[in-house]
Amino acid sequence: MDTILKNSKFNKFFAIIAALLVAVSFSLTSVFAAGVPTGSVTVNNVEAGATVNLYKIAGVNWNDTTEQPVEPMYKWVAEVASFIDTKSDYSTYKNSDGYVTNAFESTTTVAEKTFLEDVFANAGLGNATETGTVPVGAESVTIDGVDAGLYLIQVVKPGGSETKLTYQITTVELLPVFDKNSWIVNDATVNVKSVPDESTKEVTSDNKVAVGDTVNYKITTSVPSYPITATETSKTFTVRDVLGKGLTLDATTIQINGIDRTDDIASLAQNSEENSFTLTFTDAYITNNQGKQVVITYSVTVNENAFEEDALGNKAYVGTNDPTTGSDYEEKIPEVDVYTYGITVKKVNSNGTTYLPGAAFELKSGDTVLNFTSSDGVYTYSPTATKETTTTLVTNDAGEIKIQGINTGEYTLTEIKAPDGYVLPANSDVTITLVDETGSDDGIEDGKLDSTSNASGTIVNQTITDTPDDNVLELGVTNKTSDEAGFELPNTGGMGTLIFTVGGILLMAGAVIFLVVSKKKA
Repeated sequence: MDTILKNSKFNKFFAIIAALLVAVSFSLTSVFAAGVPTGSVTVNNVEAGATVNLYKIAGVNWNDTTEQPVEPMYKWVAEVASFIDTKSDYSTYKNSDGYVTNAFESTTTVAEKTFLEDVFANAGLGNATETGTVPVGAESVTIDGVDAGLYLIQVVKPGGSETKLTYQITTVELLPVFDKNSWIVNDATVNVKSVPDESTKEVTSDNKVAVGDTVNYKITTSVPSYPITATETSKTFTVRDVLGKGLTLDATTIQINGIDRTDDIASLAQNSEENSFTLTFTDAYITNNQGKQVVITYSVTVNENAFEEDALGNKAYVGTNDPTTGSDYEEKIPEVDVYTYGITVKKVNSNGTTYLPGAAFELKSGDTVLNFTSSDGVYTYSPTATKETTTTLVTNDAGEIKIQGINTGEYTLTEIKAPDGYVLPANSDVTITLVDETGSDDGIEDGKLDSTSNASGTIVNQTITDTPDDNVLELGVTNKTSDEAGFELPNTGGMGTLIFTVGGILLMAGAVIFLVVSKKKA
């Protein structure tokens, strides 16, 4: 009897415990069911082993009691709200309570992209909200249980990855929608865009040049990566180079990874109006070389326009296509420069006060007299002699010669004809040295002549010779008049003749007087 009673009490105890557990389980289910709805995010177009991080930047204003969103629906996370407070340019993006405003209805795509990149780089988002790893042999990953909200997606390449790509920061929205009896979140799929990793451009030849010199360029970039589902028309990979007016492309020198360019690799289009060329890579090349490095080399010639402003500029761009939106994207590659130099000669009188036209000079490099094309006292170096070129440099009406398109080095300027009314100097050579070795920022040539550039010679006017802060050395050279160049000559024999002439006249006059007096006496 006691045993039955004990068992009965024991059973009641467990019944109570079981009831409590059921009640707790129901309450737990209710707790877990409440809250912001969740969904999954699938990220495509990423390499195996890559890590995909989701950073929440805005959440849903959610009422747990009624299980529905509340207006205003979206609120910036604390880090982003604080960051916006420090940026006046973004002040319209949130209200005083930290909620997202409707300002994005009127912003441009570029402005939004700039804002999101700035947020990721500078808002201090901390650890990723959700993360996932791309499985081996796959090119995508799905992250489940993601709360509704706005997220930034970051893809981190796996250690040891040889892919020469950078995955762009992009966004994904998991927005609550009402479906039948409840609010849910539709799953999201994102094709992450990758762009060439740190495209660079180099000058592989001397970047100090004269007209006629060859400049060799090298662009290093990478083929963009596209998802398997991308169509031929959605794949874009171009390299465009806008050359300065002073550079002429030799299209036959274009090579891609050491192989002469052919249309099977990339087509070539040239635009004479902007002096540019564009390489458009084929779909087959893009498909077979995704993520691989591409080295493009080509040569240009410095032409007679080299001394014009920005004439030697060289701006290159890599163009790709966003498979998600279908829009093109062009990334500018950091510029490199080549430089050319000049000399301005001012012909003056001995006092340096009068400029003298009509003086003629030759300019030599070593023993070679240089050739130039000319226009009103402006002489542009020509590497070859033609019927249009001259070796004689003549000062214009302002007494100037402007020499341009030459390289650094040592030159000899020789006066071969003096201006009218002036004499040719006994020593008419001027030694000119042009130096560009130390830039103010990076310790290398910067296109500006160094203070060690100079001109020396007996006819150099030091008050005109400058210390250049540009690419032109200015100097004055003097001439003397015949009076200044001469001296007082002795008038030898002149006085003796005069004495004899006067003496003779006096003797003759005396003889005449004697004859007259003698006749009177007679």
